[in-house]
Amino acid sequence: SEMCIRDRLWDHTELERKFFYDPRPGYGFSHGQHLFQEIINVPLLLFGPDIPTGFYHHPVSHIDIVPTILEYLGIENYKKHLHLDGQNLFISDPQRVLLSEATCYGYEKKAVIQGKWKLYVSKGDGCVWVFDLGQDPKEKNPKYLPDVIARLQAYLPENVRITSPAREMDENLKKRLRALGYIE
Repeated sequence: SEMCIRDRLWDHTELERKFFYDPRPGYGFSHGQHLFQEIINVPLLLFGPDIPTGFYHHPVSHIDIVPTILEYLGIENYKKHLHLDGQNLFISDPQRVLLSEATCYGYEKKAVIQGKWKLYVSKGDGCVWVFDLGQDPKEKNPKYLPDVIARLQAYLPENVRITSPAREMDENLKKRLRALGYIE
C-alpha cells in the first residue's frame, strides 16, 4: 500500500510535535516512537507450493507467521507440543483484536485494533484517541467515541487502562487539532 511504501516520511510530524514527548530532536521521520498505521502495517509476501494467491487486507500479527508456515509444511501435530498464540494468516478472523506496543522513544504507547477501529493510548502523553481506519486510514481525524474506547481498552494491559472515564476533547485541544488539519 502507499502507506507502507512511503515508510513513515513525516506523516504525523505536527501531531507528534504538539502532543507527544520524544527525547530526540526530530519528529515524523524515524521508527520507534509511534504506532501509527504506516509503522505497524507491514506487507508480508509468501510464496510456494499450496500457498493461496491473492491479497489479504485484514489485520494479522507477527505471531501468526510460525503457525502459518507449520501448517503449510504439513506439520499438523505442532499444536500438541507447542502453545502458539498465532493463527494461520489465511484463515485469520478479520474481527480479531490485535495489540501493538513497545515503542522505544518517548512515553510508552499501545494500540488496540479490531476491524475498522483503532484505540491509540499514551498515558504519559495524555493521549486516548480512536481512529476509524475504514474512513480515516491515514489517521488524521481522532474521534471521541466512549463506547469504542470502553470496549477496546479492555484488551489493554491492566496498567495501561484508562482509570478515569473518557471525556470529550476540550475546546483548546479541538482548536489545536483543527489548526493542524486533523479534525474539521
